[in-house]
Amino acid sequence: MMSMQNRNLPTKKITVDDLKPGDVFLCPPAPWGKEGAWIGQAIVALTKGYVSHAAIYYGDKDGERYVADADVPGITFKKLDVFREDEPEFYVRRHEKPDDLTPVLHAVDKYVNESNPYPFVNLGLLGLLIVCNRYTHIDKHIYRFMVMLANILMKWAQDWKHPGKHPMTCSQFAAQCYTDAGEQYDMAFSELIIRYGSFEMAKNDAESPLSLLLKNIHLVNEVNLAYKDAGTENETEITREFISSLETVQRNTKEEMVPVEQIASVTMSIVSSLYFLKEGKAIEDPVAGIHKLLSSTNRNFFVAPDDILLNCTNLIDVGILNKDNKE
Repeated sequence: MMSMQNRNLPTKKITVDDLKPGDVFLCPPAPWGKEGAWIGQAIVALTKGYVSHAAIYYGDKDGERYVADADVPGITFKKLDVFREDEPEFYVRRHEKPDDLTPVLHAVDKYVNESNPYPFVNLGLLGLLIVCNRYTHIDKHIYRFMVMLANILMKWAQDWKHPGKHPMTCSQFAAQCYTDAGEQYDMAFSELIIRYGSFEMAKNDAESPLSLLLKNIHLVNEVNLAYKDAGTENETEITREFISSLETVQRNTKEEMVPVEQIASVTMSIVSSLYFLKEGKAIEDPVAGIHKLLSSTNRNFFVAPDDILLNCTNLIDVGILNKDNKE
């Protein structure tokens, strides 16, 4: 992972009347206890950031304020009031130059009209983050979380019912709309959290599962999407243990570390699921497939919500909107 910009977060309190079409909403993860909260909490733990979801403010439509949101049903329009019920507080950023963001809104219309599906609550982004993150160790808690995520992703791939569609994570959707609008609108980043295309060992001897997989590809016997029913696992408990292990400073003993072949195998399961969902077909050559999946030609595939909040250099801070800020 790359470090994020060291800058202050937006603090100005704003109301909905301060919003303009094309504004980008960046939302903190849901608190523990809310359904699906484990996904956002894990994303923020891996990015060491603040937000786990992104959306685009569309503006007035049929007399109502709307948000373009990549949510469970797909990329859809959602009334702002409804969006705020799910996201009671979020940061707002705005493009610094163009006054007319109509081309961005046209891109939004295109993806909504295409009925593009959405990777269930950012699981695709979480998969990328976990295999690209560098770890000084992978203990049983990190491994257990990876297995849980691999099983969910593999089941999702097996149940895929949208051939020809192009699923996007929420932050990829936001960035792609600005890219499609043209060069003067395209988001510029000082860096990205995911250091895609680079698998070298870090100086502190931390290594990503992808790097480990590429060096030990011979240990992976087969490439498939065979979903293994994990039963009724407690996602919250597994995620809490995972986050706690991420925060552990001391290196685990050899007895506590997971064997390389197991790490390589579960990483291949995650990668093959992501490849299938991105390319619409099974991965054949593991090494070539990994490099294709992580090709730098598709930057927006790797954009995380915190990249838009902290690393995007041509968006300016508008403020923070929460449930206490009335119209």
